[in-house]
Amino acid sequence: MAKAATSGQARAFNAMTVSRIDEEALKQIDGEKLQKIIDKPEEFIPNFIAWINNGCKISNQNTVQTLKNLAFICEILIRDFSEFVVWDRFQPRAEDKVSISLRFGGNFINWILNPMKMKKVSLVNGLKLKKFSLLKSMNDTEIQNELQNPKPIDVEIFLPLIWAMMLSQKNGEVKENGLLNNGYANIFHVKLDDNRVVAVSVFWHTSGWRLGADGFDYLGRFEVGGAFFTPATA
Repeated sequence: MAKAATSGQARAFNAMTVSRIDEEALKQIDGEKLQKIIDKPEEFIPNFIAWINNGCKISNQNTVQTLKNLAFICEILIRDFSEFVVWDRFQPRAEDKVSISLRFGGNFINWILNPMKMKKVSLVNGLKLKKFSLLKSMNDTEIQNELQNPKPIDVEIFLPLIWAMMLSQKNGEVKENGLLNNGYANIFHVKLDDNRVVAVSVFWHTSGWRLGADGFDYLGRFEVGGAFFTPATA
């Protein structure tokens, strides 16, 4: 696993990069746009983060170009997952019973598990997600507005999706193209069978995953450093 750069190295990289822009390179830069960045550097930072996280390649994601309070991290492909009965997997038991140590909030049980527990679910064609990092504390409506109201994930898709993601990090492994394991929220907007859209939060807590659900904006703002996941559009 590659060693992560320190804040000092990041500042040195920034200074080195700017110092290498000579007169010839400057002629290729739109001076008016450069001046806008100089005047308001805070608007440049999310795009710079997205560029770094995309392997220093220009992304064709339109959302990346307009983000201010979220930073695009990566796309994640969740592959097909075989059919299972919800209650066979999603039980608050130790990991030797269901492969993953799980805990659930009351709303998650009442709104999601109880209505779905006897249903069979699967991820037939896989799903590609976009992962964003919160650069400021935000509520659900603010996240939706910034991303231009992305479609929520149907609960029948969300359950095998989140199971596959948790299973790949069953011991809280670090995974950039996966869930945060540092105590910050992994946020999903999920559409229930009764057509309500709720915010599902997934946390790594001590030695297992905890899943909760709340109405939009009920919890107020999610903390800086949380991650929001949404389906990637074609």
